[in-house]
Amino acid sequence: MIGVPVGRTLHGLLLDQCVGSDQWIGWMTAPECDWAGAFDVLLEPEDEPFDPMCGVVQTWNSVTVRAMPLESVRLLGRLSPHRLAAVRAVQSEYRAAHDVAVPPELGRIALRVVSGAFTVLTGAPLAAQDPRRDYQAIYRRAGSRLSESMGA
Repeated sequence: MIGVPVGRTLHGLLLDQCVGSDQWIGWMTAPECDWAGAFDVLLEPEDEPFDPMCGVVQTWNSVTVRAMPLESVRLLGRLSPHRLAAVRAVQSEYRAAHDVAVPPELGRIALRVVSGAFTVLTGAPLAAQDPRRDYQAIYRRAGSRLSESMGA
């Protein structure tokens, strides 16, 4: 997990994999656990140490950034290969529009099994008139601007 400065704002990213010779794909991170949805992965004590700004991995909010010199980013944490695989599994559920058997509720944290192999903490699904929809729209725009500004 790295912090990438864009102007005066530091954005947290969990990098997943290098594509080509100079681009990385990954996900935006956020600190607001109470706003987590069903496809947000909450980091746990086993993932420490990590900066609190990376407490939630937004698997619905992919970003692509160009490779950058290490001195231009801040290391904010690191996930084990097993935990990274769990994040990928949650993203696969998101892409497949998988139904999550948890009632929609702002602030609800759900312990669930993903792909029959990973136990993860996520938020609850979004309701039709859920304020988390606006929250996600803000982060999607930030992710889009970040990808654009990073030359991806």
